[in-house]
Amino acid sequence: MVDKERCLLAKCIVESVKKLGIKLLAGTVLPDHIHLVIADMGKDIQNIAKQIKGASAHEVNRRFKSSVQGSGYQQSLWAKGYNDSFLDDEDHLFNAIEYVNNNYLKHEERWGEIEVSKIQKFFEPILYNTDNFRWDDFEYKNMLG
Repeated sequence: MVDKERCLLAKCIVESVKKLGIKLLAGTVLPDHIHLVIADMGKDIQNIAKQIKGASAHEVNRRFKSSVQGSGYQQSLWAKGYNDSFLDDEDHLFNAIEYVNNNYLKHEERWGEIEVSKIQKFFEPILYNTDNFRWDDFEYKNMLG
C-alpha cells in the first residue's frame, strides 16, 4: 500500500472510530497491515472490525479505482479475519500501545524507512491521552471469565 492509500485508510479508521463511539489508544497503518489499540466501550468487537474494514475498503477501492462497477472488487483490501486480545491490566495495555507505536521499526528491513508521521497526524486528534489513564474511563466486558 502506498502512502496515499495508507493516509486514506487512516482517515477512514478515524471516521469509523468517531462514528462507533469507541476510543483509540494507538494506531498504525503499515504497507501490508494495521494495528489498533481500542477501547471497545462495551461494544461488540466483531461488529467494530466489520464496520472499520467495510467502510475503509469501500472508500479506498472507490478512491483508487480498485473496483469496477458491476464487477465488484478487483482486489481485496482486508484479510477475512482479525486478531484481538483482551488487555486487562495497565502493563499489558501499555506494552500493546508501545508495540503498536513502534511496530514500523520491526519491519524496516522489509520496507525501508516508511513515513509514520503522515499517518500519525490523522490519529493524533482522537487519540485517548494515556498520560492520565484511568480504568474507570472505560466500559468493558471481560469475555474470558
